[in-house]
Amino acid sequence: MAENVDNYILSKVSFKEIVDERGISKDGWDFVIWTQNSRSIIPMSAIKNAANFRNIPQVKLMGILNRDAGSDAATPGILRFTSPAQATAYFMLGETTKTSVAGKEHGRIRSPFTQPFFPRIHRLQAERFSEIARSMKGVEMWMMNTGFIGGDAQDVSAGRALKIKIPHSSAMLEVMIEGKIRWQRDPDFGYEIANVNAPENAMLLKQIPREILNPRLLYEKQGRLKEYNAWVR
Repeated sequence: MAENVDNYILSKVSFKEIVDERGISKDGWDFVIWTQNSRSIIPMSAIKNAANFRNIPQVKLMGILNRDAGSDAATPGILRFTSPAQATAYFMLGETTKTSVAGKEHGRIRSPFTQPFFPRIHRLQAERFSEIARSMKGVEMWMMNTGFIGGDAQDVSAGRALKIKIPHSSAMLEVMIEGKIRWQRDPDFGYEIANVNAPENAMLLKQIPREILNPRLLYEKQGRLKEYNAWVR
């Protein structure tokens, strides 16, 4: 296996030589299928002088990045979880419906955990995330959507959706870290979102459309609440 890896890295063997037209690799070359997007798993024990990640120092914030797109893209630009269990659930959802990678896979529907980045039982990821979250006293757990609200790029051009841009994300992240967001519970999903009616969020709203902070407002504005309620309820 090591020799095959070296030969592939040095371009002594091409992808077409070891993978057939159905995408099945020859024996000993499975790694070229597993690592097409340049990710792989390396045990910490194989890294000299690696830190012990069972001993993690106290942190104030734990965040998840998400990239939503499509007609049901209703993830706020920023949200705050109300419990370790809720944060763990969203962490495990991962890229289960619309992948965020570039290229031909962009926006394609797929089943959960179809990329073998984690070679063990997947519930262990949830257990470890939950363990870390519960061990961090007073930690704030949040998630950011770096994609779209109400659609995709084509819908943005048609005026049916909003793109969450880098300046939007930067502004939201800054005020969140500074503890300046006034939160309220989202009645549909149970997590907390920025209260667009709170005076404390007035400065944030000068930089970000209110619909990015509360996606339901976009569906209301466009007369799409029936569509929204169909999959929220």
